[in-house]
Amino acid sequence: MKVAILGESPADETAIRILVDGILSKQTQPISLSSLRARVPSVDAVFRTLPAVLRELHYNQPDAEALVVVVDSDYSPLHQPTHEQLGGFERKCRLCKMRQIVAQVQSQLRPLSGRPLIKTALGLAVPTVEA
Repeated sequence: MKVAILGESPADETAIRILVDGILSKQTQPISLSSLRARVPSVDAVFRTLPAVLRELHYNQPDAEALVVVVDSDYSPLHQPTHEQLGGFERKCRLCKMRQIVAQVQSQLRPLSGRPLIKTALGLAVPTVEA
């Protein structure tokens, strides 16, 4: 299974891959996103890069099955059940923001014959992946 991992740093991505492999009970194959990476790792870089990563996986990586994105909460507002309600989007909630980016980009992708949209898993590490 080919899975792309996007995090705030290479160290975070390594830890996330270990977690994903454990959850799936199998070793996943990485997909290189190095050409899309920001030089300075940060949560803002993840948000800026995420649309390009989704497009790259959809259009140029036919064997990609999934994308896992995890960012640190860094004490930003945590995701709440009220955020799931109509009109409950919280601008400062990092999970809400990732969901919004994914939904917006996926709504713009044109269908490709025989290929579904890439599966996505989004996570918010509280307070950080290192914790």
